[in-house]
Amino acid sequence: LRVDPMVVSFALALHSLSLCMRMWVSFGRAEERKRQLRELRRRRVDLIERERRVKALEKKNEDLIRKASTPRGFMEATMRGLRKDRDPWQISRISSAPPCNGDDLERRPMNTTRPMVTPPARRTHIAIAVDGSEYGERMIKWCAKNHIFSTYEVTLLHVYDFTPFSAAMYPGATMSVVQMNQRMHAAAKAKAMDLLNKHAKIVSDLTGLQPGNLKLALLQGKPRTKVKHAILEFINTNNPTIMICGSRGMGAMKRMLVGSVADFLMHNAKCTVMVVKDEEAETTRTPKKNPVVSPATTQQWVIKVN
Repeated sequence: LRVDPMVVSFALALHSLSLCMRMWVSFGRAEERKRQLRELRRRRVDLIERERRVKALEKKNEDLIRKASTPRGFMEATMRGLRKDRDPWQISRISSAPPCNGDDLERRPMNTTRPMVTPPARRTHIAIAVDGSEYGERMIKWCAKNHIFSTYEVTLLHVYDFTPFSAAMYPGATMSVVQMNQRMHAAAKAKAMDLLNKHAKIVSDLTGLQPGNLKLALLQGKPRTKVKHAILEFINTNNPTIMICGSRGMGAMKRMLVGSVADFLMHNAKCTVMVVKDEEAETTRTPKKNPVVSPATTQQWVIKVN
C-alpha cells in the first residue's frame, strides 16, 4: 500500500496542533482553578477578620455600630458584597474613610424606628436659595431641623432684581435719573440684605451654627438675566456640596411657559440639587378625581445626583 507523503505530513501536523490545543486548554483550566482557590482564600481571610471584629464588639457590649467603608469601585462592591446584616445588629456604611481596625466601630440596634444620621467626616458646604415668601421661611426652618449639622458650612443666597430706569421715560423729572436709580438700587439691596439676615437668624437659632460657618450671598439679577442663571453662576463659582431650593408647585403647562428654577437647576447644576416641596401648598391644592391618599403627611423632596 503506497501512502502519499503529503497526506502523512498533513495528518501529523493536525495531530500536533490538536495536542497543542489540548495542552493550552489544560493550562488555562489549571490557572482558572488557581485563581478560584486564591479568591476563596481571600474571602475566607476577610470573613475571619469580620468575625474577629464582631466578636470584639460583642465583648465591649456597646450600643451603636458604625463601620468605616473601604473605598471600592461599583463593580467590586457588587461582586464581593458588603456585609450589612448580622443579628442582632446592623453594620451601616458612612462616607469614604480609611479602613477601620475594629476600635472605631459603633453598634446600632436593628429595631430602631428612625435611621441614625452621622455627619460625614469631610467638610460639607450647603447652599440654600431663599426668597421673600412665607414658604421660603418654612423651607428654611425645615432645612435647619432636618438637614443642617453644626459642623456644616451653610450659605444662604438671595437674588434680587433691579432694572434701572431710562432717562427717556421721565423727561421732566426734577431729580436726575441717575440719582433715582442709585436710591432705588440701594433700597432694593437693603431690603434683600434684611431678608438674608432674618433667615440667617432662624438657621443660627435652630442649628447653633457658628458665625464663621454661616455665610450670606447677595446676588443681583442683571438685566435680561433670570434668577436661575444667577444661581447657576454661583454654583459654578463656589462648588457647593448640595444646593437646596424650593418648589412653588407650578403645573406642567406653567412650568413649560414660565420656567421653573428648580427644574433648571436639576438639569444644569453640577452638584447635588435638593428640591423641597411646599407641604401646605400640596394640601390646599384642588384634588383630582380618585385621589390617592398618602398614609401620612410628610415633607417631600426630589434629589438629583450627578
